[in-house]
Amino acid sequence: LSQKIDRVDCFAFRGDGKFLAISGPDQTIRVWATEGPKLNWSFKQPDSIVCLAFPPEGKLLVAGDASGNVRILDKADTRQLVVKAAFPAHKAGPVWA
Repeated sequence: LSQKIDRVDCFAFRGDGKFLAISGPDQTIRVWATEGPKLNWSFKQPDSIVCLAFPPEGKLLVAGDASGNVRILDKADTRQLVVKAAFPAHKAGPVWA
């Protein structure tokens, strides 16, 4: 990987295995194409991301953060991710899964 990442707290492969999403305490989600590998998208979040998941269709990415929030992300084009929805999942701490 060409970009240095100090620590990875969570990762998720898309169902078809073509993309890998990773994140950690730097609050940035990075989505890599597994062929290459090549960084396709990165997206800075307001809090540390502690879990990631691709839904079965693989067109969205769901991120849970350390403050108990969930964000549903979509790629608006080939250069960026955008938040389609954001909501508090709970108040008791991080969204772990």
